[in-house]
Amino acid sequence: PPQLREALAAEFRAVGVETFVSDQVAATTADPPLILGGEIRNFSTESRWGREAHIGVIVRIRSPERVLVEKRIDVRESGYHWNNFNTEILEALLNRVFAQFVRAVATDPDLAAALRAHAQSRRPSQ
Repeated sequence: PPQLREALAAEFRAVGVETFVSDQVAATTADPPLILGGEIRNFSTESRWGREAHIGVIVRIRSPERVLVEKRIDVRESGYHWNNFNTEILEALLNRVFAQFVRAVATDPDLAAALRAHAQSRRPSQ
C-alpha cells in the first residue's frame, strides 16, 4: 500500500539509506537499485477479551538478478481497555504497531547486513 511504501522509504532515509519509492526510480541512475518487496501476511486488529494489533510481513530485498535476503518480520501489541471495541482505540493501537513495524524493518540487522554487503560489492577495487 502507498502509505506503507512511503513510511518505509522515509524510515530508510532516516537511517541513511538512499531510498526511492517505485514511481520515483525511472531514470535515477545507470546502476539498478535494490528493491524492497514482500508479502503482507497479517495486517489486523482484533478485539475480544482484550485487543491486539498485528502486522506480519515477509520482507525481501532483491537486486535485479536475485533475492539478497528474505525474512519474516512480525510486530504485535496487545492491551485491555474497558471499551475494547472502540474504533478510535483500535486505530491508535494499529497506528502504534505500524510505526513499530516500519522502524523494525529499517533497523533490522539482517536487512542492514544485506544492504552493506551489496554496497561493498558495488565499490570499485583499489
